Amino acid sequence: MIDRISDDEDRKTFKKYLNHVKNVNVLFPIGLNYAIGGICIHDLKVNRNGYRKGTLTSFKVLTSFENKNKKLDRLYASVYSSQRIAERTAGGIMMEKRFIVAGLGSIGSNLCYFLNGYNNATFALTDRDWLTVDNIGRHLLGFEYIGQYKSHAVARHLQQYRPDRKVQALLKNLQELKEEEINKASAIFVCTGDIMSEKWLFSQMAEGNIRKPAFILWLEPYGISGIMIYVNPEDEESVKRLREKANDNFMSYCMVKREEYEDGERLTKHDAGCNGSYSLYSANDVSMFLSSMFHIIDKLLEKPSESKCYRWVGNTNIAMEKGVNLVSSLGVSKNTLQELPV
Repeated sequence: MIDRISDDEDRKTFKKYLNHVKNVNVLFPIGLNYAIGGICIHDLKVNRNGYRKGTLTSFKVLTSFENKNKKLDRLYASVYSSQRIAERTAGGIMMEKRFIVAGLGSIGSNLCYFLNGYNNATFALTDRDWLTVDNIGRHLLGFEYIGQYKSHAVARHLQQYRPDRKVQALLKNLQELKEEEINKASAIFVCTGDIMSEKWLFSQMAEGNIRKPAFILWLEPYGISGIMIYVNPEDEESVKRLREKANDNFMSYCMVKREEYEDGERLTKHDAGCNGSYSLYSANDVSMFLSSMFHIIDKLLEKPSESKCYRWVGNTNIAMEKGVNLVSSLGVSKNTLQELPV
């Protein structure tokens, strides 16, 4: 192996490094662009009877004594890079996409799973909340992330898949982000359920400050329906109409009748001593909703269209069981997709 180091300076460098570090992995090309070979040099006994301590060096022990004819452990290392992963999956690197995901709850976190399938995507994740025990029943993340900020936890999760993935975790509301950063994105995904953030977004679009498309997603209680509003800022008239409909909480797109929401106790739950409330729906409802919507998201990212609302029909049977009045469920079945004008 030492004879293979043809350059004298390289041989001196190797000798000096081995004497200093003691245990060395030597790596070298083997003619493959996806792997490298090597050897492992370790367990060299430099303190021996008959020799003053410090007299023997690792290089001397390696080339003399019993190590002279001893076989070395062979190494084979796979190369990790975006290019290599792309070649082994899609066949090449996709066009870069930059995603802003506001709200990393049950919808936003699981949406990241779908968006992570693009092999050249970067993320800006923004949420001020942290993960609690109560969240993990329908969240992307599990028990090990409890107590962490959702944005930081989801960022770590995405980078476990792809360590080189560029993911920015922010403890902010959507309206606290800088306009120039938002306008670098390919798309904005709003999964906060916060009407103030949505109103702010429409106002910024109407004023021409934000010029990137947005997707607003939420599930109705019991998973009765799931709604996605696609907003194209180039469709100026629709932006104005949506800004007005935001004042009414987009009730015209909901499958549950307006009067049902006026009796909040029927559709939401409260924990004792907690000021917040939550809607009942399952992790399966989240998966069914997002999987139904993602092919539409993919199409709109590739080819933008006019603004539109898409409604996924979910658990209408539960509505009947619980006596929840719907706008209409005639002629529709679970997993039906409806397009509604904006």
